[in-house]
Amino acid sequence: MSQWPVWSVMLLLTTVDAVEGEDVRAGCSTAVNDLVYIVDGSWSVGLADFDTAKQWLINISSQFDISPNYTQVAVVQYSDTPRLEIPLGSHLSGVELLQAIRSIDYLGGNTQ
Repeated sequence: MSQWPVWSVMLLLTTVDAVEGEDVRAGCSTAVNDLVYIVDGSWSVGLADFDTAKQWLINISSQFDISPNYTQVAVVQYSDTPRLEIPLGSHLSGVELLQAIRSIDYLGGNTQ
């Protein structure tokens, strides 16, 4: 039985009250959420597994309605020091967000 290489991604989901006067559709994908991903970018992860983690972020994020009224996403990468890759709410559409996730560069460094 094979095991996944060691890498970590943390997903925090925080549901807040729906925007008043907006048509809130059923389901998690259109619920009002703030998603904050914390990604290990240290040397122990390796570039291939870091790319796998980014693809996981893309797969999860693409299931949500990314917009100021529904879901906003932030990404933090850590190794020697944390780096804010995508500030919460900085992308107004899923297309913009997914491109921003694809463009995150691997930090490398020690796990702190």
